Order: sequence, then C-alpha cells, then structure tokens
Amino acid sequence: MNPLLIVPPLLAALAFGSVAEAQPTAYREEVVAKADQVLADAGLRRAGKSITVVELGPLQRAIRDLTKPRRTIRGLAETTRQTEGQLTMIEAELRLAQSQHGELNLALAQPGLDVLTNNRLVGLINANRAHAAQLAERQASLEQTLAKQRKELSDAEASYAEVVLAARQDLDRIREQLQRSLADPQLPIALTVLAATFQTPDRIDVDSLVGPISRRLEPIEREIFRETIPLRLSPRGNLQIDVVVNDQNLAMILDGNAALVVLPAETAQSLGIRVAADATPIRMVLANGDILPAREAILPSLRVGGFVAKNIAAAVLEDVGSNVQPLLGMSFLEHFNFELDAPAKQLKLLRLNAE
Repeated sequence: MNPLLIVPPLLAALAFGSVAEAQPTAYREEVVAKADQVLADAGLRRAGKSITVVELGPLQRAIRDLTKPRRTIRGLAETTRQTEGQLTMIEAELRLAQSQHGELNLALAQPGLDVLTNNRLVGLINANRAHAAQLAERQASLEQTLAKQRKELSDAEASYAEVVLAARQDLDRIREQLQRSLADPQLPIALTVLAATFQTPDRIDVDSLVGPISRRLEPIEREIFRETIPLRLSPRGNLQIDVVVNDQNLAMILDGNAALVVLPAETAQSLGIRVAADATPIRMVLANGDILPAREAILPSLRVGGFVAKNIAAAVLEDVGSNVQPLLGMSFLEHFNFELDAPAKQLKLLRLNAE
C-alpha cells in the first residue's frame, strides 16, 4: 500500500499514474490532514480555494513596504535638487560680485578722480566686499548642507537597493525550492485530495505561484542602476579609470580623497573646457605636499560607464608641465553611491531613478 495516504482505490491508482474518469467528492479527515502535511512539507498551504507559497507572504509584505522608503528617497532627491539650485545661484552671484569688485577697483585707480567720486567708489567697494563675504559664507553653508543631503540620499538609495536585491535573491531561492518540491510524486496526490475537498487547483506550476510577485518586483528592479567599472593600474601604480568629458574619452586617476575633478591646463584646453578670466583661484595640495595653483571651472557633462553628472566643479591647473595627471574626485563621485574595491580594481556605482 502506498505509504503516503490511506486512500480509496481510485486515488491509489492515481498515485501509480493511471487516468481516472471521475474523482471522489470527499476524503476522510485523516486523508485531508495528510494531504495538508504534504503541502506544508513542500512550503505550500491552502488559502481559501488557492494554493500559496508560505514564504511569499513575508516577501510580498517586504515589497509592499518599499513604498515608504521610496517616498523618502523622492523627498530627499527633491530637497537635494533644491539645495543644488540655491548653490548654483549663490555661486553665480558671488562670481558677479567678484567681477564687480575688480571693475570698481579698476575705476578707483583711474587718475584725476574728484573726492566725491573717489568716496563713492570706496563706498561701493566696501559694500561689494561685504556682500561678497556674505555670499561666500552662504556658499560654504550650502556646500555643507548639500554634502549632508547627498550622503543621506546615497545611504537611503543603498539601503533601498539592498532590500530589492535581497527580495530577488529570496524569490530565486523560493523558485528553486518549488521546482524540487513539485517533482515530488506525493504532491499530485495531495493536490487531487484537496481539489476534491476544497475546490483548490489540482495542478500547480512554479510560474503560477511566484510569477505575479516576480512581475511586481521587475519594475522596481528597473529603477535601480548598478554598474561595476573596471579599473587598471597606471604606469605610476595609480588606479586609472576611463571617463567621458564633453563627449571626449579621457583616462583619469581615481582619487576619492580629491574634493574636485582636477585637469591639467593642456587637458582642459583639449577638451574645450573654458576657464573664465575671473574664475576663482584654487590652491591644490597634492598627496606629496606640493601646492599647485589652479582656477575653478565647470564641466558641463562627465560620464563614467552609464553614470552621468552635469555641471561638475573642477580645478584646472595652471601650466605646470605634464607631471600631473587628470584626477576623478568627489565632485563627480558624490552624485552617486559608490564603492571602491582597490584589490579587485573595481569601482561599483549605484543610483536610483525614483521619480
């Protein structure tokens, strides 16, 4: 006798693969209980007139609960964009104030000024200097705020992506377990018993069980962009990465300690990067302690792999020879969640499109 169930002869025949013209309408309680146990051993259970996967319940709740962190990420992204806009306006005002300061000083230096004009120019210079100082203070405050907001956004995106990745891994594991469970010859017998008793499906397959939640997860996964960028060692032993600046390819040294993207003067010129005559002067301190003069510039576009950032702050070095290589610094990297794996020579980037 079949060790699984004590069943009527018809069901016993089914267990051995014969085809029946009709099925019993009910089974004894102990037979039904045994069928339920077979389902439980396979990770399944009855839910009304359906057969469901036990482990899918917590997984469905985890996916449903992604709504709240996704809403939080959208809020953080919007706040970050607003701060970026404010900072852009302050920087433009500061450049204008610095330009006006130069013009006023030039006017003051003209010979033959009368006392009244001289005093008026001095007053304007002092007022402009005070205004520029206020703008610089506001700029510094916004830069600190923006750095904090970008960190919060980056952390939130990374946490969100980890949950989504874990959900997919759990779903793949459940799918594999179900494939093994559905190969168990006892399961069709149990399904037949339960179908006759509770009108549940007498046949199930993996896709019908996990397909709906998989399809629900897919558009969420498409919002997450991950890429592992290969790095290589430069002749000097630094990690080098390929980037695209203004649609032109360029090899740069990856330097997470550099606050800005750094370009030698000749490189900037070859890329068509214009440095304004009144650009803010910068003193770049190299790892060996050398201090190099530079001026601030804005890169309209910089791309690494499929990751693009616009209006990137850069330091364009003055003509100091060819010993300094272009650097990819935080003014680009801070736009994304990134992880540098130096031993494996890889840069892992992540962003979330949660619009």
